[in-house]
Order: sequence, then structure tokens, then C-alpha cells
Amino acid sequence: MSPEAKKELEQHVQAISKLLYEDADKSKLSTFSEIEVMVRQQLQEQVYPKIGSFLSKSSNRSGIPDGDSRQCQHATTVGSGL
Repeated sequence: MSPEAKKELEQHVQAISKLLYEDADKSKLSTFSEIEVMVRQQLQEQVYPKIGSFLSKSSNRSGIPDGDSRQCQHATTVGSGL
């Protein structure tokens, strides 16, 4: 990734983080464990589906046929790793 792309990615991550924080139930952010659960929940609900959709579209452009179970494998792995 180019330095410019990294900088742009960082700006987007900061913007997403701000939006997710504003949406979070602050009463459930008093311990590290609660913060971790909230972050995981928000990523799974708000971010991963969008990334999965992007990866799926990218896979289709690279010749993987629709319905091929391999095209969603990575998105599922990424989502379950947290």
C-alpha cells in the first residue's frame, strides 16, 4: 500500500471510529472487557458486512464464479477472528 493510501485509510478508520463511538452505549464502556465486546459487536454489525460485500465484488471481478463457496471464505474468517 502506498504512503498516500495508508494515510487515506487512517483518515477513514478515524472517521469510522468516531461514528462507532458516538453510537456506542457509554454505560457499557467502563471496563476493557466491555469495550472489547462493544467494538467487536459494532464491527460485526456495521463494518464487516460492508467489507465482505466489497471483497465479494472484488472476487467476482477476478473470475471466481457467483455461488463459489470460496468467495466468502475470507470474509467469514476475518469476521470470526475477533
